Amino acid sequence: MNSEILGLTKTEERVYLRLLGEGNTLASSLIRKLQLHRATVYDVLNRLIEKGLASFTVVDKKKYYEASSPNRILDIIKEKKKNIEEQEKEAEKLVKELSKIKEKTPSSDIRILEGKEG
Repeated sequence: MNSEILGLTKTEERVYLRLLGEGNTLASSLIRKLQLHRATVYDVLNRLIEKGLASFTVVDKKKYYEASSPNRILDIIKEKKKNIEEQEKEAEKLVKELSKIKEKTPSSDIRILEGKEG
């Protein structure tokens, strides 16, 4: 799995893959099987939940964690694409406004160049 595309750490990737293979599981099972520190596993589970890649249910006062559908990965990429498109539109507006300011500013005809261009 290419975790860089999703912005996952290697540990997040390991926990997600383990969740995917096990279905509903307790954090203690993940800690034991992945041989990670307890706090690390809980932190990673919370980050995966925030990213929409995991969820939990409570049964008899115990939290059982489960990986979200792999289709969620496509949703995340689509969300990132949409955000980038929105940022591009905002940047285009900003460039237009800045260009108008630049046009109004008097410029000098003297330029000092260094290097090969000079």
